[in-house]
Order: sequence, then structure tokens, then C-alpha cells
Amino acid sequence: DLAVFCFSLASGFALTFGAVASSPPPNFLTAVPLLLLAIIALARRAKVSLDRLFDGAALFVLAGFMAIPVFGAAASPLAVAGLAVEVPVANVLINTGADFFMVTFFVVLASLASRNQLGAVVVIASGQAAVTVGTLAGAMLGNFTNSIAPDRAFRPLILAVLLALAFVAFLLLGLRGFSFERTINQLKPAAKPVVSAAPPKLEPACEAVSEHYGLTPREREVLALLARGRNASSIQDLLTISRNTVKTHIKNVYAKLEVHSQQELIDLVEQGDSPP
Repeated sequence: DLAVFCFSLASGFALTFGAVASSPPPNFLTAVPLLLLAIIALARRAKVSLDRLFDGAALFVLAGFMAIPVFGAAASPLAVAGLAVEVPVANVLINTGADFFMVTFFVVLASLASRNQLGAVVVIASGQAAVTVGTLAGAMLGNFTNSIAPDRAFRPLILAVLLALAFVAFLLLGLRGFSFERTINQLKPAAKPVVSAAPPKLEPACEAVSEHYGLTPREREVLALLARGRNASSIQDLLTISRNTVKTHIKNVYAKLEVHSQQELIDLVEQGDSPP
């Protein structure tokens, strides 16, 4: 979550840094590295190293922060297909790094979900919260940078250096020795719920109890399902009868067997084919 927060903060910063009239600067070039990554992955048909991909993401973000003192918030001219377009260099680099990290994060989520769906839900929920908080914090930081007076250019320079140092500190201290690939390899499938085995001779026991207490054919079906741990909703679906009808049958079965709960009913059936 800390990594998600940091990269989301960088993405939020790039979203507002250099914005004109509340409109974010154009970052269409961030799609180019992602397309190249997809083409390389498809062409090689090989497993992409998540750790190397993360390293690339970190380098892009760091380069983006370091580009702020050089290029500032202004876009730089670039010739694309013979046309001059304005490219916000720092924003493009930061967003590219953030996108690369999100690719890494999605692969980790897919691997986790394939082995532990419940764990994936927790990671997705906490990760999305980190994305939201990080993006908002980054957007506020970008707006703050925009508000600094142009005649005090040293302040954006100091801020850019501080951001770069904070990001390096996060990489060196927060993620020291961490490996995405090792984490995935250590994931273990979620333990399957233990389902207790059905009592021996369940059917004969249910028949014996039904005969002894004089249950009707439908009540015998309800008894057999109750003995297997089914609830009223499940019995309603299995027997395709209304909920009120199910409640009536269950009430009659309880009354005839002189029990007050499903557990007492199960205990009675588990006594075997010799009911009291």
C-alpha cells in the first residue's frame, strides 16, 4: 500500500503540475512506452520481470522530478510526424513511471486472485484507498507548486529536489530487499473450507427417524436436507417451494421430532437407525 500511495502521489502531482485554467497538461505520450511494453511482451511471449518493470517505473518517476528544475512546468516543443507539439517533459516521465507501476501492481493482483480470492479483495480495497489518498495528496502538491510565484524559481527547484530525495528514500528504506516476484512465488492457495463428512448411513437414519415419527413424504425430504446442514433458503431453492411452505414444513418436523434447533435434529439423526 505504501508503494501504491507513493506512485499515486506522483501521478496526482503530474495531473495538476503545470495545469492551465484547471486543465491538466497533455500527456498523450505516456501511452507510447506502455504500447512498446505490450508489444515486447507479446513478441517475446515470455514472462516479464516484475522487479525490472518496477525499477523502470521508479527511474521514470525519479527522472520526472529531476526534470522539473530543467524544464519547469512549461511544455517543451517536440516534433512529432512533422508537427510541433508541446510536451510537458516532467509530467510525461512521472506519469509513465506511475503507469508502469500500475501494470506491475495489476499483475501482482492477478496472481494473488488466482490463488487467494479473499486475499485479493482485501489487497484491492486497501490499494484503491491508497490510490485515492495518494492521488489527492499529489494533486494538492501540484497545485501548491503552481501557486509559487514565478520570480521565485528557486522554490520549485527546492521542492523538486525534496520530492526526488523523498522518493529515493522510499525506494532505499521502504522497499529494501523487497521483491515482487518472490512475493508472488510465496503466495499459497487459500485453504479450502473443511466440510464435515456426512454421518454414516445418513439416508437409512433419516428414513428410520421419518418412519418412527410418522413424517409425510415432503417432511422426509426436508428432514434429509436439514440433517445435511441446509438452511431454509437453500431448502426453498432445492425443493422449489415458497419460503412460507418451507417454514411450515420445518416447524412440523421440529414438532414431530420434539427438537428445538437444527443441531438437536442432526444429533437425533446421528444416533443412527434406532431413534428413541
